[in-house]
Amino acid sequence: MRKFSRRTIGFALAVPLLLWTALGARAEPPGGGEPVTLAAAPAGAIALGAEATRVLLAPRSAAEPFSRQLQAVGANRRLFLVLSGLQVSAQPGVVYEIYLGLPPGPVPGPGDPHYVGTLNFFGVTPLSSAQQLQRSYDVTATLTALAAGGVEGDRLAVTIVPASGSPRSGVAPPTIGRVALVAG
Repeated sequence: MRKFSRRTIGFALAVPLLLWTALGARAEPPGGGEPVTLAAAPAGAIALGAEATRVLLAPRSAAEPFSRQLQAVGANRRLFLVLSGLQVSAQPGVVYEIYLGLPPGPVPGPGDPHYVGTLNFFGVTPLSSAQQLQRSYDVTATLTALAAGGVEGDRLAVTIVPASGSPRSGVAPPTIGRVALVAG
């Protein structure tokens, strides 16, 4: 049996983690114009567990339908799903899939049109949690498709589920402080 050096093993383990980080975090909202929060989840930490976590986003204005608020943003602005206040007490070692506007029921796979991307906590440590870490995902195309079909009950849901094949961890679940839909 061939032996590998610690450096080779460390490199082999680091490459997938770096790829997950690169694929999980997408572009931040651009600096042109003030970002506008269109919808957000109620305040409070959202714990991610071994099952799907469903978070409802309430539109910023209950007086105006959410679909009309989306139209008012304009076609020249990008829309982002922003997850902020990421916190961990210990590395969970789990990759999460994020879906936007997914109806309740069985969770499909990454080929679904509601799929936004992945979230992982590989770069988050208990010390960095105090820095209000966040991840954002460009959901402009996803929301355009959803708006064409109408948003059920004028509320939008974000579903976060552990990716199939992710190891289950016995540590305290990671949390998200705030989930919001922002026009950049």
